Amino acid sequence: MGEKTSLNVDTQELQTLYSSSRKAATLFDYLSSRERNYRETRPETLMLRVSQQSGFTFERSEMIRFLRSIENAGCGKYIEGRRGHNSRFVWHVRMSDVGRVAKGEQIEVSVVNGEETATMEPDGAAQEEAAITHRFYLRPNFLVEMNLPKDVRTTEAERIADWVKTLPFE
Repeated sequence: MGEKTSLNVDTQELQTLYSSSRKAATLFDYLSSRERNYRETRPETLMLRVSQQSGFTFERSEMIRFLRSIENAGCGKYIEGRRGHNSRFVWHVRMSDVGRVAKGEQIEVSVVNGEETATMEPDGAAQEEAAITHRFYLRPNFLVEMNLPKDVRTTEAERIADWVKTLPFE
């Protein structure tokens, strides 16, 4: 392994990865251009954003391989989706710094701070903003409102329906 910063990020490995392929360089270029850093990034979101910016298309397997490589370099943790949860990369350091270090523009990375706690969504919105308020008139004068994620899954909707069935009625 190459030289590591105090955060255990292998900067040499990032630079080697940057020079290994044009697609890897494109991914790092995108990360370095980020003004906002996120705590988590879904592979599909990163694929979409980089494709929009660069014109390159990425296979999901290529994206996962890239995320696993930067995980091995100490930048964060790739978590495979299970039981209705999306696959995601949890950043331990600032994503923009990772891109800059890989390009050789910077020598160290910074830890993700508490202000950068949103999750990057495909439409660019933060996860906490990615909800829709649903309104349902149970009776003519009784409105029920519920905030749900834009991408609510069938299994989640079924859980809500099951929960409603458990409510006590008189």
